Amino acid sequence: KTAKAGAGFGEPDRNSEVERAAIRAVQRHLGAQGWEVRSVEAEKVGYDLDAKRGAETLHAEVKGIAADGIAFIMTAAEHRAWQHDAVFRLAVVTSALSGPMIRWFAAADLPHFQIAPLQYGITLAK
Repeated sequence: KTAKAGAGFGEPDRNSEVERAAIRAVQRHLGAQGWEVRSVEAEKVGYDLDAKRGAETLHAEVKGIAADGIAFIMTAAEHRAWQHDAVFRLAVVTSALSGPMIRWFAAADLPHFQIAPLQYGITLAK
């Protein structure tokens, strides 16, 4: 992939730095809007942040990109959450290290994305 497009194919240390910066940007953004934000990354539930504001709930999956193009890798669990979780929102953070720009996407935005498998899990049937 080109540097302009991004997609998480770079060096693992750099990708981790970009992702952390993106998550911090989204946490700050939501906090400024009055949301109480909790990281659920370690729980592997299909999104990174659980946010609450009064009776409202938001499940945010954050995708950090170092450049300004939108291309990223998404797990099967994240994709399922995007399709089926009514309060799921995808937060794509471009220029995550140099001047984060957040774009939000809901399930209704799925048709605007080209989704292609990168890998398959293959098991010999018994």
